[in-house]
Amino acid sequence: MNVVKSVLLIISSTLTVYFAGCGPIGGSSESSGETAPGVAAASEINARERGERRRERDARIGETTPSTPSTPIATVKYPVVLLHGFMGGKRMGHFVGVTEHLKKQGVRAFEAEVAGIGSIAHRAGQLAPQIDDVLAETRADKVHLIAHSMGGLDARYLISTMKYGDRVASLTTLGTPHLGTPVADMALKTNNGQSSRLMEMFASMMMRTANGQPSGDLNEAIQNLSVEYVTGTFNPANPDDSRVVYRSLGGKTGERDRTKVMLSISSLILRTQGAHDGVVPLASTKWGSNHTEVEADHLDLLGMSMLDGQSPFKVIPFVDSTLAELAAKGL
Repeated sequence: MNVVKSVLLIISSTLTVYFAGCGPIGGSSESSGETAPGVAAASEINARERGERRRERDARIGETTPSTPSTPIATVKYPVVLLHGFMGGKRMGHFVGVTEHLKKQGVRAFEAEVAGIGSIAHRAGQLAPQIDDVLAETRADKVHLIAHSMGGLDARYLISTMKYGDRVASLTTLGTPHLGTPVADMALKTNNGQSSRLMEMFASMMMRTANGQPSGDLNEAIQNLSVEYVTGTFNPANPDDSRVVYRSLGGKTGERDRTKVMLSISSLILRTQGAHDGVVPLASTKWGSNHTEVEADHLDLLGMSMLDGQSPFKVIPFVDSTLAELAAKGL
């Protein structure tokens, strides 16, 4: 087995251990086999304990990240739609506590659900009707999009290629690889540009429990995140729309190297890329007229501070301040 395959195997194994320990957010995955009574009982206890830990975590997030913008975020004119990234979804714990927080503040907030695996075009195609539904339900003319990672590329494709620029007031991206990521390039080196069978099986298994959207092709998804594709094909084909306000946030690991164990291998791949969040180089996250840099890794940007809970970055105050600034502009 070559070095690259070994790296991918380690990534898969690490993610497997992580999700086996935390379980999908919002429920437990189903098993097709029978489980011994003792094991089932222990599993039920563990599931309850995990549920308690998640509730305690969400409560801490709500208590320690109050809304303190100068302009009340409830005055934001348009509804807000949160977009997840590659292999993301509601049950995977993206944007922890954000939707609930915004609704309590009087903001019309929604979470889109697209395929965790698939090309940008595939995912944007699933996103479009959900945006239409939000507009119909709220009777609004436009929406604000807040997107993590690949979700930001989905949104840009929706705005430019799918001509939704007249229905999007702003796009704020968090950790989006606007110039691609070398992590995807490294993955494509396996089997002459094809993802390994192990990765495909693992990804398919994970996505069955992540959300109900039909998945696309893993190879296309990874190719769409590569440096060559994003810079050479995607960006020229998806220029900014002058009617949309573009903002971005990029993370960089701090001096204590806060990157989670599950991101440690990708961080190794990025060691020559300068500052990065464990998945995306900081330089690749810059897009739009307003760019913010914070000490955070790729998961911290979602509020997933599961290693020690001490990330200096908190996603809820960031979202609050972003919406307050947009509201102050009449958006």
